[in-house]
Amino acid sequence: MRVVIRVDASGEIGAGHVMRCLALADALISRGHRPEFISRVLPGNLIDVVRRRGYSCIALEPSLLNEKDDWLACQAVLGSPPDWMVVDSYRLGADWELAARAAGVQVLAIDDGGVRPHACRLILDHNQIPGNAERYSLSAPSAQQLIGPQYALLRSEFASAATLIRPPAEDVCSLLVCFGGADPGDATSRTLSAIADLLPATVQLQVVVGGAYRHLSELQVLAKGMNAHIWCQPPNLPELYVAADLAIGGGGVSALERCVLGVPSIVMTIADNQREAALGLAEAGALLFAGGADNEGIQRMRGFLQRCLVEPQVRQSVIAAGRLLVNVAGATNVVRQLEMIH
Repeated sequence: MRVVIRVDASGEIGAGHVMRCLALADALISRGHRPEFISRVLPGNLIDVVRRRGYSCIALEPSLLNEKDDWLACQAVLGSPPDWMVVDSYRLGADWELAARAAGVQVLAIDDGGVRPHACRLILDHNQIPGNAERYSLSAPSAQQLIGPQYALLRSEFASAATLIRPPAEDVCSLLVCFGGADPGDATSRTLSAIADLLPATVQLQVVVGGAYRHLSELQVLAKGMNAHIWCQPPNLPELYVAADLAIGGGGVSALERCVLGVPSIVMTIADNQREAALGLAEAGALLFAGGADNEGIQRMRGFLQRCLVEPQVRQSVIAAGRLLVNVAGATNVVRQLEMIH
């Protein structure tokens, strides 16, 4: 199958949409299919990252203002119609999907939360959100649903690293902080400032940021007085996670990645669309949810951190729940559904 993925990244949008689509692309390749990407040239885009991963990525102008113009721009560069279009964008919904299907293209839409109308053939939401299936029955009434962490779009390197999981440590010796590739609100620096007085000198702090992160110089100054190492776009992020005894980070797909790697995490959401999914995972016992990265969330995060430093059973319980919930083969499960319909 030829599968074309329409997805964007920027400093404002973040990197998560592209990262989960790369996971889907890897699964497509592993089953003998041909994924391609189309992405707008926005500030902080990840077009070069996609290309370095070996995928074709056609660049669109950033000035496309509506769904119809976006689809027409895609259609102009597609050549022959693909077997599937995958769309992962909060600004592209039912109008875009209807135009694609009118052109004879099957559409898989990726969404978070089921509040936007869709006209796709398949709807994918890998979040653990109570009532999600009912929501999509209203917002995407004609779509077959792929709902829940059994369809988690985890990159192949995370699935491979799951074989490296070690037994939970009694003490926290390594703490990893990561709020995604862009972290536009700089939750990373706020977290470091808030935990500096809580960490024993024996705890090694691993701080991970992406190429779209805009506050690196300030972060480096902040980390100087701590037992910290800063990683920018590290190639070995799954290995860093596996080596950590505890993580503090955002929601979204990163939370699912930590679950499958057996890393207990304290989550502060950095986007509104992450909140319900984080709450769902917390209700399942798969993470500790502090709220948003505001002052209240920071204080709750500090409380969770203090507990995790002295109560190993808290971390062990979170690890067990997360590994039980999230399917390491989620992206492959999605590809199998595309194959069945094709």
